[in-house]
Amino acid sequence: MNESRFNWHDFLSRWQDEWIPGEDDLEDMEEGGVSLADLALAAPPATREEIAVAEERLGTRFPPSYRGFLQASNGWRVDGTASIYRLGAVHEIGWFGDPFGMTEAYRQELSERSTEQEVLLAGMWERALRLETDSDMSYALLDPGDTDEDGEWALYVYKGWSGEFPDRYPSFRAFMEEAYRDFHANRANMPGFVNDTTRALDAGVERARQEALGGRWQTARELLDEARRYGRPSAWGMLRQIDTLAHRGGGHGFHELVADPRYTDELVPSMAAAHLRHDRHSAFPGRFVLGTETDDAVGAAADAILARVRDRSYRYAPDGAFGQAVAEAREAARWGDTDGAWRTIRAALPSWSPPGPDLLAPLGLLADPVLGPVVTPERGRELLATPRAGRSGTAPAPVADLDPPGLRWLADTPRRNAAYDSYRCLWVEGVEGRCCRP
Repeated sequence: MNESRFNWHDFLSRWQDEWIPGEDDLEDMEEGGVSLADLALAAPPATREEIAVAEERLGTRFPPSYRGFLQASNGWRVDGTASIYRLGAVHEIGWFGDPFGMTEAYRQELSERSTEQEVLLAGMWERALRLETDSDMSYALLDPGDTDEDGEWALYVYKGWSGEFPDRYPSFRAFMEEAYRDFHANRANMPGFVNDTTRALDAGVERARQEALGGRWQTARELLDEARRYGRPSAWGMLRQIDTLAHRGGGHGFHELVADPRYTDELVPSMAAAHLRHDRHSAFPGRFVLGTETDDAVGAAADAILARVRDRSYRYAPDGAFGQAVAEAREAARWGDTDGAWRTIRAALPSWSPPGPDLLAPLGLLADPVLGPVVTPERGRELLATPRAGRSGTAPAPVADLDPPGLRWLADTPRRNAAYDSYRCLWVEGVEGRCCRP
């Protein structure tokens, strides 16, 4: 992180210019007669003399990003992020001093197997610089003992009411950038919240859509992940589609996209299959939750899809030429030719067309009891790398076939993928039956 190239004045000015009251701000204004001017985020910059006096008082030199911040704004109202409401001016900050005896509690948990980070955290409480002056029983603590090669101090946010470990940020700047992203995410769906930042992020989401359909899924993922951190609509749902097919883990919810009936037949089956896999291995089966508010029609369709996926009667059946290829592939897979089935699907992928702009791939394949096992992690990534929906591009090299020749598969360890266990049965006329491994 090159602090010399970061312009704190521009960053904080943009934040201040984009700021609009949130729900808590509006309540404060209504109850206390507070004006918008009173709720301003920024403060006048600290002078070099004020910073020097504070450093002499505290017996330390501030890390680069915190010093740069003070020279742009001597304090900041943090908009409620992580229960920190206000960062104090330079004359208001001081050493934390561990008033609650956290050092002893954390050091009791250390052992010879403790990591370097765990040791640093245990000692942080006694040496940290406390920055916040208003919070909900929470503390913003800069640790001079946890530094990097640029001289930055790690910043910890400890929520005293949570009972959780503090959140760690590698620097003061990293904390403020995350707070800025949270500010955007908390207002992303508010009417009229449009500015240069949201326009740039939404342009990135549109570019990600085109990159994903063109087979450049890694580029699309980077763009969507950035937009997701700012709460941009549909970014999370599209990112989860990529991660589901790339087998990156992290759940299978698609947020607000699930509420759109255009995507029910593609997204809900994948979610249902993931839900049933989780319940199968869980001692406490849970309710099938779509993760967002839906209307009665989508809810009823989801219940019906879950029932079909559970009893293995679900069949993925998209329209058009791709749907015909899926039917042919299912028949091939049903007779044991899973490699041939995948070749049929792969060849037809360019003809696949989404029912709406925010669907990036045929996710319904994963829930099909016959075709789901065909889409291995490697093939899921091959699917993502294949241009589709009319986009041009270079198709990826095919992944290796998986079906062993002859009858060797009878003695092989059964292959398992993320969707289902697969079994084959061989009937031979005139041969005495024997028990064998599937």
